Amino acid sequence: MEGPTRHVNLQSLARLYLDSLNKLTFIFTPSLAQSLSKLEGLDIKNCGELKHIIREEDGEREIIPESPGFPKLKTIIIEGCGKLEYVFPVSVSLTLQSLPQLERLQVSDCGELKHIIREEDGKRKIFPQSPCFPELKTLRISHCGKL
Repeated sequence: MEGPTRHVNLQSLARLYLDSLNKLTFIFTPSLAQSLSKLEGLDIKNCGELKHIIREEDGEREIIPESPGFPKLKTIIIEGCGKLEYVFPVSVSLTLQSLPQLERLQVSDCGELKHIIREEDGKRKIFPQSPCFPELKTLRISHCGKL
């Protein structure tokens, strides 16, 4: 998405499917991610240039008052995104209930994936101590050589 995104609101979006979007490097800005209160499913496949699901900062350089949270998100499936470096920014792990209903996390064929939750200050944070995945029932990671 190019241009300002502060006026984009996806508050009614329940499922998002992305497939073969080869020029996409990120999906959401932090401010846009905050509006996804009804998102239940996120399926990302074959997005070869995708590096981050949530970009580290907003292009408009606006101040983000809260970390992105996904209160209804139950399923995340990511396949064939060879340049994806991590699934969540560290700000998600800092919020105790960022993903309170996440039940299924599946990541495959993401050769550059190094972390589920991004490192901060050199400390590895694959799964944080805070309970940001309290309902996780299925975790499947395959063919992610750097994790």
